[in-house]
Amino acid sequence: MGCHSQTIQEVPSSRTSVTRVLVMDGASNSVKTLRAFASQEKYHYITPLDDNQWKERRINSIGRPKRYRYGKATLREVVIELEDSQEKGYLIRIRAIKIDWDNGKMTVLLTSLPVETAGLSEVVRSYFDRWPAQELQFKSMKSTVSLHRVAGYGKQKVQDEKIAERQDHAAKMIKRLTEILKKPLEDIGVLEASIAKLIPKERRLRNKSEIILGKRELSEKLRRQLESYEKLIAKHEKEIKKIEKEHPDQFRLLRKHRREWLRLQGKETVYKVDVELDQIVTFHRVSLANLYAYFIKHFLGGKPMSMTDLLHKIIHLPATIKETDDVRKIILDYNKKDKLMMEKLSEAIEKINALHVIGPQGKRMEFSFDKQLS
Repeated sequence: MGCHSQTIQEVPSSRTSVTRVLVMDGASNSVKTLRAFASQEKYHYITPLDDNQWKERRINSIGRPKRYRYGKATLREVVIELEDSQEKGYLIRIRAIKIDWDNGKMTVLLTSLPVETAGLSEVVRSYFDRWPAQELQFKSMKSTVSLHRVAGYGKQKVQDEKIAERQDHAAKMIKRLTEILKKPLEDIGVLEASIAKLIPKERRLRNKSEIILGKRELSEKLRRQLESYEKLIAKHEKEIKKIEKEHPDQFRLLRKHRREWLRLQGKETVYKVDVELDQIVTFHRVSLANLYAYFIKHFLGGKPMSMTDLLHKIIHLPATIKETDDVRKIILDYNKKDKLMMEKLSEAIEKINALHVIGPQGKRMEFSFDKQLS
């Protein structure tokens, strides 16, 4: 990317600029870091929001639901407010994407990319494509020697009885605890409904405000109204905690089994394979990958090269085999369209021949190019 930036900037009278998008993990997304991004225009970011940071009251605005083009999920564009933990009271507004997966789980991504530049699906896909991009070499090795495929007669989908039992146990415990906590849950439900009615009112007032240098700017009348909503919500939340403290063990178990039930969704089926055969074949596949890596390092000079390139440009070269009583000659076709690679391969052939490799039937292996083609 850096070379492309320099090349574009060196073009006379060019007005084109290059903007990078950095994909960061959750450990890098402090408000302090996001503020640093906001102070410049060269870099954008995509990063997840920690689960404990997501709160409905932090939502400033929320868009209409849209289906995710590349997976089973519903997306909503959100603007949320976050507070800098290192500078109490300093607020920032950030674009976020709320991902509600069809299996019941939720993910929230923060991004500085504007709506007109990248759609919701493209931003989400860019984030979840980061691992294949970071592990490109291992991905290349897997595809080259088919490590990602199961050996044998295929795989059979079977019911995982243990998971099914755990799901059933979690469901029964949820039902039992819900019956025990019927009255407290009803009381909490009333309080939560009151909070749910107040949040949109609080959100509308926040929308009328502006965040300037980390501080909320709002008229005195609207500020007092906002503070009254905030105090009322805080009062209801305090009452909810008071109810939960009266039955701490039951509420703890209820939350635990609800999380467990949700986590086990979609895991009730597993694949049955011929493990022994798959292990044997996988051993040989990994050995082949190691041989490819050894060939690149010791015979091609160790210069950066993917196993896919090695496979297509060298391993798949057509050849003619001629045998005598003592020698097995492999005459490779010379690819005129890739002279640079043929030069590297020529040097590798000299190194291989110098080893006097003994092949099948005790015959010495000799490699060369077809002189007519070269």
